[in-house]
Amino acid sequence: MPIYGLNCYSIIKHETLVLSRRALDALEKGIMTQLYRTDTLQKKFRYYEWKEKILAEGENEENSVWPPFV
Repeated sequence: MPIYGLNCYSIIKHETLVLSRRALDALEKGIMTQLYRTDTLQKKFRYYEWKEKILAEGENEENSVWPPFV
């Protein structure tokens, strides 16, 4: 099976999986890249850009005991 057609369902579906060393290295690289990535997949919803707005959302509320749910 070529590496570009491989997905988790293909791996689980069969009892035996035969890969070349090159395909195994490419699969390992892809898994490790996704596992240790530090950026978000949704570029337009980055938390650090909205952090100040989210944390300051309840500052001007009349009732300080029950701030709005964020």
